[in-house]
Amino acid sequence: MFRISWWMLLACLIAPAGGPSAGAKEPQESPSPASPPATGPAGEVALDDFVIGKPIICRNLTVFPVASKTPRTEDPYLTLDEGLKSKLVEVYEVGAEPGAAEAPAPSSARQTASPSNVQQESAPVQMPAGYYGDVNHLVVINRSKKPLYLMPGEIIYGGKQDRCVGEECLIAPDQKPVKIGVFCVEQGRWSARGGSQTVQELHVLAENSGGTADRRTLHRLAQETQRGKFVAPAGSLDKKGRQAVQEGKGQGQVWSNVSRTNVASGASNASSAFTANYTRPDTSKKLQVYLKELQAPVDGHSQVVGAIVAVNGKVEAVDVFQSTPLFRKLWPKLLQSHALDAVAAGKPKTKTVCTVQDAAKFLDDAMHGGKEEKSKTKGGLAVSKRDSERVSSFSVAAPSRSAQGGKGGFGKDVHSSGYSK
Repeated sequence: MFRISWWMLLACLIAPAGGPSAGAKEPQESPSPASPPATGPAGEVALDDFVIGKPIICRNLTVFPVASKTPRTEDPYLTLDEGLKSKLVEVYEVGAEPGAAEAPAPSSARQTASPSNVQQESAPVQMPAGYYGDVNHLVVINRSKKPLYLMPGEIIYGGKQDRCVGEECLIAPDQKPVKIGVFCVEQGRWSARGGSQTVQELHVLAENSGGTADRRTLHRLAQETQRGKFVAPAGSLDKKGRQAVQEGKGQGQVWSNVSRTNVASGASNASSAFTANYTRPDTSKKLQVYLKELQAPVDGHSQVVGAIVAVNGKVEAVDVFQSTPLFRKLWPKLLQSHALDAVAAGKPKTKTVCTVQDAAKFLDDAMHGGKEEKSKTKGGLAVSKRDSERVSSFSVAAPSRSAQGGKGGFGKDVHSSGYSK
């Protein structure tokens, strides 16, 4: 089982290191529906190139592993967690990156900016004169030998506000500073966190993964955040938050979802930080029950490339990746976000069972439902979106796959995701 140790992550980060725009959309007719799912002898369901496994259940959260019929063992991408752990990836506030001149006081337009493919929203954020920063952009430097893959909704901890990745990104391994579109997930702060608060929160993140961290390491990391650096990944937004990000609903909608989730999970806090769900001991302990029961069984599933998730008997989301290694690296944080949905939903009034056939229907709808619209991200990634009556889905392919004649499509691209409406 792939498991990122937060103690290893924190220890490796001791030493300091030196918006999306949509293209023209092309509506296309939906391809012919796939053949009806066939149930196998073990209760699994085959659909196109996938096999949907039997449900794995913990309380009100059900996970159906999605395996590829053919092995997908390539591992071409670096993840955010790997990059920060190895110090090969650095993330900064705009103007705080190595070699950057101090930025002028941000204008009101910069204060309210959103990634360029979404409508701007009013943002009650006050940036003191002379301070660096840009609410909806960060600077990323990839010093590794692999492209860095960033998944929409991934949360980055540090700087003046915690942020989440605003769109699918591949950052070339060329050591050049790259500005990426992000969303703020902490509405009430635009300044460095206090050192003691940062130390405590990083300590909880370490404990959540079963690790520990010495005080000296934590204090040095806290100092990094005060200089505009982001020192650790901090999970992912929940389903509605990820959906708002990928559908380009704007900063205001992201904040609204953050507030709603914090209230439902009991993680309300002074700065309205979504990360409180993962850094407060009382809320993070609720999630650990699900992680202990579901992470290993899904991760260890043969040729697994994705997962379909149901809460209280209703299928809510699916994620499928290009390869087994990429899925296994991102599964822990995805599961954490699904566990948060389950905690916020609470126990259902009536028990509803979600079957493997239900999961197969959801995946089929995500893959083939509605019309397909194509566009491109700012970095040139090819994006396909589908909207059916019950599912909105996205699939993002790297340019290299098309150039090499590879066959893309939902589940074959770098990352494919679907959300219930």
